[in-house]
Amino acid sequence: MARTVRAVGRSIKLQRTHRSRRRAHRRCVRVGFLNMNGARRTQKWAELYRALEEEGMSVMQVAETHFRDEEQPPIHQDWCWTGQNRSGNDRKGGGVGLLWRRGLRWKRQYGECRDHLWAVGELLGVPTAVCVLYLSVVSTHQAANAELLACVLNDARKVGQGPRNNHYRRFQWSRN
Repeated sequence: MARTVRAVGRSIKLQRTHRSRRRAHRRCVRVGFLNMNGARRTQKWAELYRALEEEGMSVMQVAETHFRDEEQPPIHQDWCWTGQNRSGNDRKGGGVGLLWRRGLRWKRQYGECRDHLWAVGELLGVPTAVCVLYLSVVSTHQAANAELLACVLNDARKVGQGPRNNHYRRFQWSRN
């Protein structure tokens, strides 16, 4: 079996060739990121789901959903959602989430932090951790961004180790 990892713009494509007696089968997983720039309108979600189908995406990270507290997006029957919304007085923008195709196994890793979330799952049998985060581009938020990045690095250590029962011990971090 051959495994290839390619970074193409904002998406990562993993391919594995499976050999059988008759023919080779190729499986492809596409992971993407999209800044929603406000996602409270149903029409925007309909366009997103249409694009996900056209592009053959498996996992999509979204940022700047602008959802507050307990708001949820309209969920398509073929997709699962988890999100980290802004609370009542949080800054403008913000809100992140993860969409994955139904049938894939992803589990949200809960923490006390806002403006980012972690999820773990598998892509073509490879244990994978995904972090979706929102960094402000306003210069007055540099201190908040530095705090957020420190929190993400701290979380990365925890997610990489997995729970105490070593359920994710096969997960390996790469510096490349």
